[in-house]
Amino acid sequence: MRRSVSLLLVLGLVLCLLPMSAFAKDWDIGDGNIKVIAEGDSQRVKQSTTNVDAAEGELDVAPVIKGSSDTYVVVIDSGTGEGAGEVNVTLQGVDISNSKKKAAVTVTGEGNTTIELEGKNELSSGKERAGLEKTGDGNLIITDTDDDGKLIAKGGESGAGIGGGKNNDAANIEIQGGTIEAYGGKDAAGIGGGAKGDGTGITISGGKVDAESGKNAAGIGGGKEGDGSDITISGGEVTATSTEEGAGIGGGCEGDGTGITISGGTVYAYGGETNKTGGAGIGGGAKGGEGSKITIEGADTSVTAEGGHKAAGIGGGNGGDAGDITVKDGTVSATGGKNGAGIGGGDEGDATRITIEGGTVTAEGGERAAGIGGGKSGDGDKINISGGTVIATGGQDGGAGIGGGAAASDNSNPGEGSNITISGSADVSVAGGEAEDVNGYKKTGAGAGIGNGGSKSTDGADDLDADGLTSGIVKFYEPGTDQDDIQDGTVDPIEGKTIVGPDFGKVEEDKADGAESDFEAFCRMVIRKIQTAPSNGTVEVDGRRFAGLSKSVIDALSQRSDVSLTVRCIVGGKEAQLTIPAGFDLTTALGAKTVLSFAEIAKLVG
Repeated sequence: MRRSVSLLLVLGLVLCLLPMSAFAKDWDIGDGNIKVIAEGDSQRVKQSTTNVDAAEGELDVAPVIKGSSDTYVVVIDSGTGEGAGEVNVTLQGVDISNSKKKAAVTVTGEGNTTIELEGKNELSSGKERAGLEKTGDGNLIITDTDDDGKLIAKGGESGAGIGGGKNNDAANIEIQGGTIEAYGGKDAAGIGGGAKGDGTGITISGGKVDAESGKNAAGIGGGKEGDGSDITISGGEVTATSTEEGAGIGGGCEGDGTGITISGGTVYAYGGETNKTGGAGIGGGAKGGEGSKITIEGADTSVTAEGGHKAAGIGGGNGGDAGDITVKDGTVSATGGKNGAGIGGGDEGDATRITIEGGTVTAEGGERAAGIGGGKSGDGDKINISGGTVIATGGQDGGAGIGGGAAASDNSNPGEGSNITISGSADVSVAGGEAEDVNGYKKTGAGAGIGNGGSKSTDGADDLDADGLTSGIVKFYEPGTDQDDIQDGTVDPIEGKTIVGPDFGKVEEDKADGAESDFEAFCRMVIRKIQTAPSNGTVEVDGRRFAGLSKSVIDALSQRSDVSLTVRCIVGGKEAQLTIPAGFDLTTALGAKTVLSFAEIAKLVG
């Protein structure tokens, strides 16, 4: 008995000696203002209905804030200088709404603050304040470890949903998970700067994020007159929308968008607009905002970008130039607003140093603008496509597919397309915008497939360097050809204008040990489709990058005599569609060869 009592006393003493930081506590916002402060290796939580700074508080390494209030607010301070530290807070089903000039939750300091989300949390702030306000140079990290958290953050007038208050920048915001809805007030970003504030150092690596600005600001990036820079999206599903004149991702009205990298996830970016002006889907805001240093990469990355009125899908806002835009991989769809390029300049904006190295890219210019290149009257220079599949169509009334925009309606000089290079294994399809016809009078000529925009009664001239094209192909379609028809293969290229590289369709012999060539990957895909096709089914594939079918594909067809195969391909320099009927024997024609060319198959099947 004595031994048991002694053991209990020892345990009690040990518990008493443990620091309070060993315990986590629930804090109800309805009981007063809450302030969480970094303190050495721990953190202190204070609460008071009056002067929270005067409260002694207690150490709590993992405070959980819950409850609701329309009076009290939360401040999280990670400290400054040598006192900066780590702060961790969980928001568990809080509902904080403040109509005064206060932020529902403020994160400040130079250390790291991590907010874990549990359940549905709603933050709504007063005039000039952000819903979840971020000040200082520290890092704000939002997480959702259990995948059950949601945050709805609404800024007051001039305040961002998540980021800066009026006249304030916002920096170093990272979203790792959770369902996030961020709504900026008038002139403020959904995530980023408040009115007249920049948004920089914004990272999204997971979760489902919906960021919507107030008027004149970016969905993600700058507030009105603010820039958006150093923005990285590497995962999750992100929708960024500007309501008026800002970029979806990038600058607010009159602000630039620069240093934007998308390397993963699914992204939808919509530039805002009025009936006179607009911002880019990704890039610059309205009224001269430029879009530059924009990179898209990652095989699984998917980006859809639509520009507002007179703005590019990716690039410049109305009147803004674009430069240093690179697509390395992924699936990209970019559509310009009226007079804005799909990828490139906004209305009267130039584009330079646009590079596409891989992926699948569709770019459609707005009226008089290039698919890739200049906006209306804008030039497209130093455009290099060395890989991937690209479809670029100019806007109606004379935009080039790739190159310059058409002349303005007063028939001033058109935009020029220069230093445009297509090389390597690129698969490129282009169509200029059709001519402007007024009562039978050709007012503006058609845009070139690759080259200049149309000018007074004159079609744009082609200007292309394809000397470096090896295993690639360039197909020119009639001006005005619908992009969907090109994608669906329901229209043919202009006869005699297809450019085919000397190695187009050849089996790749030289490759690293163990590596799979593009042709081998294509054949493996066809075999899989044949093997998994339903009884009496039809398999349809796109083989335009290759010269024929391998022995393994033909063997697979012979083993599935109930399956027919339809292949889009190039025969004699022209696009063709071959159908190999079910049960048709190609093994005899193949003989000892390893590949049967599409030209040979065309003769056999008729």
